Amino acid sequence: MTDKIYSTSSVKSLYFAQHGSVEMKLLDSGVLAYKATGPFNLETLVAIDKLHHNEVFIELLKHQQQWSEVIEFHVSCLFTHEAIETLGKYIVFNRQQGIPLKGVAFVIPKDMEGASLTVDLIAPLYKKSSFPFKRFTDVSEGLLWAEKLLQVSS
Repeated sequence: MTDKIYSTSSVKSLYFAQHGSVEMKLLDSGVLAYKATGPFNLETLVAIDKLHHNEVFIELLKHQQQWSEVIEFHVSCLFTHEAIETLGKYIVFNRQQGIPLKGVAFVIPKDMEGASLTVDLIAPLYKKSSFPFKRFTDVSEGLLWAEKLLQVSS
């Protein structure tokens, strides 16, 4: 795969500053690994969308027919209302476009700000579009689950 790290900090926002930052790396296992430092606003979700469709998905499709995602949260996993609405629309759009995502793992420590609220609000968005979604407190467990999804789908 590639050692490149994709970062929302490389995407310029048009009107308001991004709150939160996200870095993505493509792993040889077919997992797209994220390091996400929150809280997150709409502008951060827009930056993720731009990175996905302008760079990350293009690179992934060169090497993988399908992938899963593991998003490891730091500091906070809270999202603004607008960011959650946008994420919901983005998930539906990706399903409609046939993005070969096999599942998403959120890695959120038990005591992190917004942990239970975020899972309660976001899990139904993935379920609505039939993407497997699971929350973990340990990144190695999340990676193992994401890798198994790819093995079952092969």
